[in-house]
Amino acid sequence: MSRITRALIRRKAEHHEGILPDLEEISLHQLELERIEVIGDICRKIQILYLQNNIIPKIENLSHCKDLKYLNVALNNIERIEGLRTCEFLNKLDLTVNFIDLDTFEESIAELRHNRQLRDLYLMGNPCTDWEGCREFVAAVLSNLEQLDGKAITRTERIVAQQKLPLLLKELRLKAQQVRIKKIQENGLPYDENEYTSESRREMYLEQAEEKKEKEDREKSMRPKERNKKKEHKESIVKAREKEQEQLKTNKDIRQCNEGRYDFKMLEDDGNGNVVVEVEIPRFIDTSLVDVDVQPNHVSIVIKNKTLRLRFEEEVRPDAGKAERSKVTGCLKLTMPKVDTSKVLRTRKLMEQRKKDALERIAVEKKEREGKKKKSVSTQLLMSATEAAKANVGWRTIVEDDEAAKENATQRETTTDNGKKEKVADLYEAPMVDDSEAPPLE
Repeated sequence: MSRITRALIRRKAEHHEGILPDLEEISLHQLELERIEVIGDICRKIQILYLQNNIIPKIENLSHCKDLKYLNVALNNIERIEGLRTCEFLNKLDLTVNFIDLDTFEESIAELRHNRQLRDLYLMGNPCTDWEGCREFVAAVLSNLEQLDGKAITRTERIVAQQKLPLLLKELRLKAQQVRIKKIQENGLPYDENEYTSESRREMYLEQAEEKKEKEDREKSMRPKERNKKKEHKESIVKAREKEQEQLKTNKDIRQCNEGRYDFKMLEDDGNGNVVVEVEIPRFIDTSLVDVDVQPNHVSIVIKNKTLRLRFEEEVRPDAGKAERSKVTGCLKLTMPKVDTSKVLRTRKLMEQRKKDALERIAVEKKEREGKKKKSVSTQLLMSATEAAKANVGWRTIVEDDEAAKENATQRETTTDNGKKEKVADLYEAPMVDDSEAPPLE
């Protein structure tokens, strides 16, 4: 059977964003509830409370609900009205179809005299309403009541009821005694399932609750199984570590594996005596699903139930290492210093020598490329005097023989438009023409 809990109230109070102390209205009907609890302690500002169609036998735990204005406990197993004295602002009370009989009717109505704000009361469907004087008795005792079972109580009706109150009270007590005797005689006897009683009603609701639970269990079994990823990750870590310990105890070599097929890179020496391991982990995998165990001769990384195990060529110091993970790419980087420092120095010197040789080789290749480079005629013309002196071609010192000079001189002579002869200045000089449309030199 269901119980009223903080979680249930929070789920039913979704319209109020789950804020319970300020909750003013809540509906807890048709939940097979057997008891009123928790509400008075959690929801002290509640004003409207729906508890109809349950199997609640008693009104209780509402002493702190002083702001309660409307209480609906129809279709329950209530036999007595009680526990409402402190509900000072109670205006409407619905007790339709309960089990308030004549043996508790007098005390129940007297209990409602403390609720001076009560104006509307529903008692239809209770055994006490079978008595003809029920309405008159209620109207006479509860002077502030305005409606009973949805029908207004007139002033004349109340005056007549108050005049007949002594006779009604005498008749009520006589009938209450008869009801008590009947209940004592029937106590211990098996009840009739076909008769509408609190016991038969409770059994009916228990059967409905069991059927409802079986249906929910069937539906739940048909749903996909919910995985607890954190629990699975812990179990896989324990399993991987136990397997490694067994291999170490039996002096077996640690087997390398990459169950998740993650891309990784291992650098045996980074130049500072460290072994560096980089694993490309997808960035959406939470760091809580990554477990790293570094040993002197190997490293074991469990990533989302998949194991990555790598061996080291040289022994490392696990206590001095560090693990880092990129927030952008999710890459995991492990840096672990080596134990043998002599090999570290030797490796560093070797790397420095290789770097120096590489720089020298690059300088030599550059010098050779510059020496083999052919310079064009235009480049030689633009060279400075100092550079021209160092150039391979000394064009200023070139001297021609007499016959070749005469032939070249004849070829250099040109005739202008006005009939005058003009000599070209030199092999590398062009004839000068004054052209106004020519663009200026930059």
